[in-house]
Amino acid sequence: MDLQELLRKVQSMRLTTRLAVEHRLAGEFMSAQRGAGMEFEQVRLYQPGDDVRTIDWNVSARMQETYVKEFRQLRELSLMLLVDLSASGWYGEGRQLKQYIAYELAAVLAFTSMREQHRIGLIGYTLEPEVFIAPAKGKKHMVHLLRNLVNHVPAHKGTALAPALDLLSAVHRSRSLVVVISDFLDTSGYEEKVRRLLQHHELAFIRLYHPQEASLQVPGMVPVADIEQDGYGWAFRSRWRQGGMQPSHHFKDLHHRLQQFCHGLGIRYLALDITQDYSARLESFFATQR
Repeated sequence: MDLQELLRKVQSMRLTTRLAVEHRLAGEFMSAQRGAGMEFEQVRLYQPGDDVRTIDWNVSARMQETYVKEFRQLRELSLMLLVDLSASGWYGEGRQLKQYIAYELAAVLAFTSMREQHRIGLIGYTLEPEVFIAPAKGKKHMVHLLRNLVNHVPAHKGTALAPALDLLSAVHRSRSLVVVISDFLDTSGYEEKVRRLLQHHELAFIRLYHPQEASLQVPGMVPVADIEQDGYGWAFRSRWRQGGMQPSHHFKDLHHRLQQFCHGLGIRYLALDITQDYSARLESFFATQR
């Protein structure tokens, strides 16, 4: 998938998710500060020290008391995309590869943020961060970000979210919505780093999977491979179900652990079947309040 193909793909999808993502991004970033980008919130009785320029003369005349307007200021928003670029992302069939869907999701969210003049940043990671784009605004920046994402050739095959979270903590402290897009086949021990990151940011995990990863409907002796570790061999499928020789990342166990981990910390968690249309689920995911 090249950049032009990706841009054509998301042009037809971005309107579907616009309102939901836009609401979610904006909802958490309001402050009572005065300044540019002011938005009226309410009126209240005048108190000594209030700026006389905020007096609402119409309300004051009707109520026979002095009322002032209160405003809320929309802070500059940031969306940080953490996208897994490891080798397991190339699992799937035809155009339905986990990596391609990761690109699409990143592009849909980037388009939405660009349109609303939010800042967008990117960390593409494998065993270590390999792509870093600092948050900025504008269409040119968005295209630059997506071009770097789809054109990057990873140096490593494995997955480790923990170093990417370390980089994010070190270089970006302003409150952001951090969306991690991955299959989460990861044993790097990132849980404590996630807890610390939640002190400054809001997190969302989007896990991508192919339904064949859950079924393994091949009887008898089957070839197995860990494409992230270059490991190959043979295994008898019935033993997997008995627990004697399970795959390193059991599908249901992984889903349950992630779901429980995210629920306990208030992290949004969405598991997406890459063979299905995900537009409606993505919209609902960002529209639903925690």
